[in-house]
Amino acid sequence: MSTGLPPLNTLVAFEAAARLHSFARAARELCVTASAVSHRIKLLEQHYDTKFFIRNKQNLALTHEGEVFLEAVLDALLILRSASSRLSRDRHKTIRINVSTALANKWLAHRLHGYYEQHGNARLEIRAVHHTALNELADLRSGEVDLAIRYCRSGDWRGFRKTRLMPVRIFPVCNPSYKARHKLKTPRDLAHATLLRSPRDPWAQWFRGAGLKNPPLAHGTEFSDAGLLLSAAIGGQGVALARDVLVEEDLAVGRLVRLFGHSIPADLSYYALYPAGKTLQPEIAALVNWLTEESQSRRT
Repeated sequence: MSTGLPPLNTLVAFEAAARLHSFARAARELCVTASAVSHRIKLLEQHYDTKFFIRNKQNLALTHEGEVFLEAVLDALLILRSASSRLSRDRHKTIRINVSTALANKWLAHRLHGYYEQHGNARLEIRAVHHTALNELADLRSGEVDLAIRYCRSGDWRGFRKTRLMPVRIFPVCNPSYKARHKLKTPRDLAHATLLRSPRDPWAQWFRGAGLKNPPLAHGTEFSDAGLLLSAAIGGQGVALARDVLVEEDLAVGRLVRLFGHSIPADLSYYALYPAGKTLQPEIAALVNWLTEESQSRRT
């Protein structure tokens, strides 16, 4: 007799045959052949070197050993089915989102109460990632997350479906004391300022939009992460070219001030990404709809 555990399918076949008193009826319930059920029972009896059934033409009855073993199998299967159901419910309710740290901190986190007011039974898991991880969507491909939000072009991230959440406008911002100290009144005055830079929102396009033929040199630290860029501006390190969606609160409370009143549309927008060729679960589709409505209400 083996001391290890038998295959799970032998236990399932044993329980069905014992409950239905028939290999044939158990086979129909399990969507297999009667011979397959008989084979699984034989493997189980060989595993324990014990007969569990008394076989006759009219009926199938349990031996004493079979009755004892059935109680243990029923308990074990009940525990497994209960755990499986709980995991299924938890997975159904928890929506996992991969999003940049900057957007999660500056925009999404402050709006979650509105989502829960509409979807009180849902749960969100926000996986905020820094710039170095933004170029990878392996967790979305593998199913570890359900949705990703990216600042990109419509043609980026081929192989994924996209929903455009919001366009972006960009404009210069800085710490109020920095503005006063450097007397920043016109775009030309930026020649006397430190220009904090982002490779995704270059200063050159804003200068063109402001009509400067000979713009100031874009000298200053380059930041790969938009949140770090804004933190440097808040700390008085220079002038940042900011995305409107990321600076709403900082402008409202006075940590930053907007310069010159001129803004331009960014080349990139925020998109929700999800796997192509896969039907969205209702709760994920509802989240995408909420994100779209929330981003649209921001512009009204």
